Amino acid sequence: MIYKAFYHARSLPCDLDDFSFVPGETHTFIKEVEGNGRNEAFKQMQGCIWAPNGEARNLIIAAGVSHTSMSVGDVLVNRWGRAWACAPVGKPLCRRRKHSSRPMPGRQRYTVALWRSPRTAPGSSAP
Repeated sequence: MIYKAFYHARSLPCDLDDFSFVPGETHTFIKEVEGNGRNEAFKQMQGCIWAPNGEARNLIIAAGVSHTSMSVGDVLVNRWGRAWACAPVGKPLCRRRKHSSRPMPGRQRYTVALWRSPRTAPGSSAP
């Protein structure tokens, strides 16, 4: 399945208890990634996999984000528009879905569910 990966703008606070996902405002589209489920897509978005030699540096700088590897607060969106925010390991996952609180005019309103991503592979880190 193809997912769209959006990274949280690190200049904004990331509060998963009052989470907001508004593409172009709270999150920046980084790239499409293929994976057999969210966990595989998450692993494919680790910097050591998709940009092991710093290939994404210019993209990351242009996007205004501070990290190459997908992490807490980043979002995957599938082809049907279902979105999942990456939660920290050990955080209890809420059963209710969270909505973007301030959809921009002409932009889709997303329903966002939290999911606990697998632990990051050893040696992967932000640039």
